[in-house]
Amino acid sequence: MNVIRLRPIVFWRVVVFLTVCGLFRFVLYSPKTSQDDTLLSIENLGLDVSYGVEPYPTCTVERRNVVFIKNHKCGSDTATNVFHRFGLDRGLSFVLAVPGRMTLNWPYVIEPGTYRASKADGGGFNIMCEHQIYNERIISAIMPFNSEYTTILREPFSRFKSAFNFFRLEWRADIHNTKPMLTYLEDIPRYEIHIRSPSNTQSKKSCMGPGWTAGQNGMSLDLGFDNGFQLDVLDQTNNVTYIRQWLQKLQKRFGLVMIMEHFEESLVLLRRLMCWRLQDVLYLVRNVGHYNFKTLQLDTIDPKLMDNYRRFNQVDIVLYDLFNKTLWRRIELEGPGYADELRQFKGVMEKVREFCYTVPPPSNDTQMVIPKSDWNEAFPVTGFYCLRMANRLYNDITYIYQKNPKKVRMSRQWDKVPGC
Repeated sequence: MNVIRLRPIVFWRVVVFLTVCGLFRFVLYSPKTSQDDTLLSIENLGLDVSYGVEPYPTCTVERRNVVFIKNHKCGSDTATNVFHRFGLDRGLSFVLAVPGRMTLNWPYVIEPGTYRASKADGGGFNIMCEHQIYNERIISAIMPFNSEYTTILREPFSRFKSAFNFFRLEWRADIHNTKPMLTYLEDIPRYEIHIRSPSNTQSKKSCMGPGWTAGQNGMSLDLGFDNGFQLDVLDQTNNVTYIRQWLQKLQKRFGLVMIMEHFEESLVLLRRLMCWRLQDVLYLVRNVGHYNFKTLQLDTIDPKLMDNYRRFNQVDIVLYDLFNKTLWRRIELEGPGYADELRQFKGVMEKVREFCYTVPPPSNDTQMVIPKSDWNEAFPVTGFYCLRMANRLYNDITYIYQKNPKKVRMSRQWDKVPGC
């Protein structure tokens, strides 16, 4: 019988890897006390959905400085188009990634070498709305002190399915069957070890780095939650005190957290918060994904698998629940006029969609006029405006920056900074 002999260094590497794998599985799924079995909730965290919520003050001058944390797979491309159009129409200055990058250093915090200088005379920025990790200390040093903060969330399981598809987790986890997401949910620790491993990160040419995953609390990560994938950051996933304080800081800082499932309700609030015109918050849905398991519903999946999902993503779940309820509390405080404005906005959006989705599409100079109402002056919607709502405007914005090369000094160090 042949005996396989491992060199000592190889042997100890195998021992260390197996030990780490075992610890990872133990931490996630070790036997817990009855108290630990209780999933996080607004109630057991002692959170108040009214904390920091006040009626928006009546305004007469539009606000131009805004930070939008572009949360992945939450309808954020559609929302970003609103901010891009607003800034382009007024010649405002955007915080943009340096050439060759797609994001503001996501999934790491933004650093000086990862964004372009302002194109504005005298420097300074108005709008930050590309993918990044929220960090109030760093962002407030870049953006004006009077910037409004907003973001968007999505029902967590729906978002998880979209992220699983978009980030190709079955490929990263080396799952090869017709039901990859269900396979992943059957044994999350097993597949997460593979997804997060340094060797896998290198072989997949990932810009996210070892320890990163799209499978756990993705919305929370974008909003600055410490999940421990960066070497100098502790994992706070099971730290109840940290979670409570983190959520309360978000409540205090963000003037509006939009909800994808209630997008038009959110846009009416955004218009009121920013004192914008109705035409500034028109939209057409962008970047809709299509995949086999998109129609899977919570009540059609094995309860054990759903329990695995909920425990692994409970920070995202309580985050969404908190700000979904906060949205409705905010709407309640806006008074009866809000319902009338929402009804008007939905009526206008029906007309806009009918016009923009005409077959064949309207020509650039074809227009439809939206009549005056209590909420808006009369304004035209042209075929060209339909194109602007439907397209990604990032390239238009970068083109304008490139026409101002003297004002846009690029760092030569950006390629040494990790991130996408």
